[in-house]
Amino acid sequence: MKFIILLISLIIVGTACNNDIETIKVKRDGVLTFYVQGYSKPWRSTSFMFYPGQSVVKEFIVDSMDISILFRRYYLVFGGVTSDNRNFELTVTLDIAEQSDMIHNYTTLYNRRKGGLNDISLIITDKGSTNKYTMAELCPDKSNEAYFDIERQNTVEELIAGSMGADLCLSLTPDSVLHIYNAQFKDIQYTLPDE
Repeated sequence: MKFIILLISLIIVGTACNNDIETIKVKRDGVLTFYVQGYSKPWRSTSFMFYPGQSVVKEFIVDSMDISILFRRYYLVFGGVTSDNRNFELTVTLDIAEQSDMIHNYTTLYNRRKGGLNDISLIITDKGSTNKYTMAELCPDKSNEAYFDIERQNTVEELIAGSMGADLCLSLTPDSVLHIYNAQFKDIQYTLPDE
């Protein structure tokens, strides 16, 4: 009996003295879900890319003076499946002043300290055809209602989360509008440019 107690004690001590520390890293899958008016089920992304582009200059009038401000353009491209099983690609183009603090409600009315929303476009590929596309862009008369709101940013893991909304007009039939609402994105990893 003493031998069994001694053996169990050695196993416990040996296990407790092990210096190997196992690190567990949580895998985050970025996703965008949104509703389109006229469809009962949400559209969901299956992939995304967030990457920096060129720098752009925007003009502002402040106290009767023209001021030019340099922003970095970012492209956020979501690929996914519509609720009726067609493929889509939704592209958001943002002009951002400070990448270390991206939290802001980006609209087409630019903020000179934060930046703004340059464009939102959508391409839908029809079922069974890789050559038939439907294209939609921000409706000119409702572009000032579009927004891309980065509500949270994790600078350690380089992740953002938030919401968006827009009215997109179909290119061939501009009177047809795709109203995007209740759009939520989370765990979207961004890439900062090499300075």
